[in-house]
Amino acid sequence: CHNSGDVANQTSPSIRQNSDLLGTTCVSFSLHPSLKTKAPDMSAQAEQDPTTSISQILTYLSIKTTSPVPRGFRFVGSRGLVATDDDSYKPSRDTAELNRLQMQHYQARFVFHGNYNAPVEEALTRGIKVLDAGCGPGLWTMEMATAYPDSTFIGTDIAKTFPTKSLPPNLSFMVEDTVGPAGLPFEDGEFDYVYQRGMTGAFSSDQWEKAIIELIRVTKPGGWIELIEYDQNIKSRGPNFARWNDAVIETQRNHKIDCDRAEALPELLNHFSLEEISGDYASWPISWGGRIGNLVGEIYKMLFVTLKPTVMAQLQCTEEEHDKMVELAREELRKYKSWGNLFFVYGRKR
Repeated sequence: CHNSGDVANQTSPSIRQNSDLLGTTCVSFSLHPSLKTKAPDMSAQAEQDPTTSISQILTYLSIKTTSPVPRGFRFVGSRGLVATDDDSYKPSRDTAELNRLQMQHYQARFVFHGNYNAPVEEALTRGIKVLDAGCGPGLWTMEMATAYPDSTFIGTDIAKTFPTKSLPPNLSFMVEDTVGPAGLPFEDGEFDYVYQRGMTGAFSSDQWEKAIIELIRVTKPGGWIELIEYDQNIKSRGPNFARWNDAVIETQRNHKIDCDRAEALPELLNHFSLEEISGDYASWPISWGGRIGNLVGEIYKMLFVTLKPTVMAQLQCTEEEHDKMVELAREELRKYKSWGNLFFVYGRKR
C-alpha cells in the first residue's frame, strides 16, 4: 500500500504513478478528524433523488480499497492534512445541480486528502483572512471556517447558492462576480490566502486572465493563491462516452469557454510572475475502483441528465438516441476504466 505523509508536511502532495496496467494497487486513505465535520446538507431539497445522499458521501472519505488502475492513473498518498453568462450550455443551479456541486466538493477533498495544498496551515491556525472566489454552495468555505475559527473567511459567487443561516461567526458570503465589470469589492491586498476551484467550465481565455489579475490584486504581498480545476478531457473512453464527452467540450468551445485550462494552471500563474509556484494533479476513477469511483459515477449520472439538452443540440440527435448513447456510455465507464485528472497549482504574490 502507498501511504506517504505526515501531518506536519507542508510540501506538495506525494504523488505516485502506477505504470502497470495489470497490477493491483492498494491505496489507503485517511483524513484529519476536523475534516469529518458535516457540512450543511441540501440534498433533501434535490428535485431528483440521487442514489447517493450527501451524508452517505462522508462515509467515503476514510476507506481502504484494492483495484487495478490504468496506466497513467495518479493518486495522492495520505498526508493527514487539515484541510459564462450564456445559459444555453451551462448547467443550471437548481437544487439537483447544487447537490451535484456538493458531491463534487467531496470528490476533490477525497482526491487530495484535504481541503487545500498551499502551505498555509500554520497561518490558518494563527488567524488570517481568506477568500473563496466562486464558492458555489459554500461547502469548502463552511468546512474551513469551522476548522480554523481564528481565521476570517469570505465566499463569493455570482448566484446566491450558498447558505445564509447558521453560519460560523468567522464566515460571510456575498453575491459578487470575479470577472464582472466592477471586479471584486475588496481593497488591494486584503486577503492572505485566495482559493478558487471549478471555473474551467465557466471562463473564456480572456476571463481567465481577468480573474487571475483580480485574485492577485486582492491578495496581500507574500500571500498565497491556489487554483484547483477538473480536466474535462476524460481518459480511457469508450466510443459512446467519447461521443458524449466530445459533444460537451465542443459546445463549450463554441461558446468560447477555455475548457483546456486545467492542465495549464502553472503556466497561468507563472505568466503573472507569482513566485514559489507548485502544481501537480491526481486522478479519479469513474464508476470503478471502489467507493470514490462510485461517487464520481453518481456525479456523471447527474451530468448526463443536466447536460441532456446541450448534448442533444450539439449532436442533433433525438431523445431516444441520446438516452441509448448514455446507457451505453455508463456501461463503458466501468468496462474501459475511464478516469480523469484534478489539477492544482498555488503560488505566492511578490
